[in-house]
Amino acid sequence: LEGVILFLLLMFFWSKEKVLGKESAMGFFGELLELKKLLNESDNKSETLNGWCRPAPAVHDFDYDDYSLEVKTIGRNYRIFRY
Repeated sequence: LEGVILFLLLMFFWSKEKVLGKESAMGFFGELLELKKLLNESDNKSETLNGWCRPAPAVHDFDYDDYSLEVKTIGRNYRIFRY
C-alpha cells in the first residue's frame, strides 16, 4: 500500500504542476492520508483509486456512486498540520 501512495505522490509531482505551494502541498498530503485510509478499508482497491480525482481539478477530491468527499487540511506552519 505504501508503494501505491509513493507512486501517486511521484505522479502528482511530475504532472502539470511544477511548483507546489504550502497550501497545495498540505492539501495533497491530506488527500494521500485519506486515500491510504480508504484503501485500507476497501475490498475493491481499484474502485477506491478510481474515485480519487487527483491530479485533475474536480469539484470533490473523491467521487463515488453513493457519496463524494472533500478533504480539508489545516496547519499553522510547514511542519505540523491536520486533515
